[in-house]
Amino acid sequence: DRLDQLSVPSLARAAYFVKAEAKLELGQAQEARRLLDQVLKASNGSPLPRIRYALGARVAAALGDWEAAYEDSRAEVEMLDQAVEERLSRASDQARARLELATDRVRRAELEAELELQAVRIEAADRQARLQRTALVLAAALLVFGGFFVYRLLRQGRQLTNLAMRDALTQLPNRRSFLNQAERELKEARLHATSTGLLMLDLDHFKRINDRFGHDIGDEVLVDFADILRQASRTSDFPARLGGEEFAVLLPKTDADGAKRVAERLLTGLASSLPLAEGRVERLTASVGVVSSGPDRSLETLMKAADDALYQAKHEGRARAVQASLTGGQA
Repeated sequence: DRLDQLSVPSLARAAYFVKAEAKLELGQAQEARRLLDQVLKASNGSPLPRIRYALGARVAAALGDWEAAYEDSRAEVEMLDQAVEERLSRASDQARARLELATDRVRRAELEAELELQAVRIEAADRQARLQRTALVLAAALLVFGGFFVYRLLRQGRQLTNLAMRDALTQLPNRRSFLNQAERELKEARLHATSTGLLMLDLDHFKRINDRFGHDIGDEVLVDFADILRQASRTSDFPARLGGEEFAVLLPKTDADGAKRVAERLLTGLASSLPLAEGRVERLTASVGVVSSGPDRSLETLMKAADDALYQAKHEGRARAVQASLTGGQA
């Protein structure tokens, strides 16, 4: 049954959200987005539930569309704010009604006080005490709810920050995270006058894997290579995926020889890990550009030198590491 033929009833719409979330859990983020787009189209401008924006943010993040993820998350937060405001308004109205009712009772009691003044005063005092206890309970409940809501917002903010700094497929740090970390490490290197190494890596003929096996298998290869990269890296190193089949490893406090050894260990680890993607990809190599420099070099200079060495490795036949010299040429 088509969603637009159902005029988007709540049950059918919920079924689409469940299906979209299942697609997302299966790694089919694009299919999940298509389902969400169907719901949006079929709604004809009518309001959508908050789950649409929460799920939309997760799908957009999985696709690397951080702007859309932010917009959907902001929409979800706005809906939460609106819901809280409505609940607070209802609670305030109820409290006001109770207070007015209590006031009316007090006024009636005051009229009756002409006959039994002492008894009315005792009864009014007792009622006032009950009202105060009720108000205190209400205030405490509102404080607890508000604190929980703030906690949820802070936690969601941390989750979005983590998503913005990590590659969704390989779970390695992304380009933005890598550049931030590299600038911090170079600042530390300048402070302590130490060397910093950098590896730029590119999987050879990766397009052929996608063309032959499909992008799903290509994604599995990228995930497997990311694991190899982690295993070959030292505890102090900072591996990252810069985009596509391009990776990098930052090597703090590492001279040229140390950087070359890490690159060779990585190539050896790749060769010994074949086949990849559960045995479907039997051959895969990588080209590596290696550079190490003293504390006086900028990040831009290091990345340019490593990138030039990477292209030199490609030119020389791939499946190798070429070491760059910042004074010119490769070693």
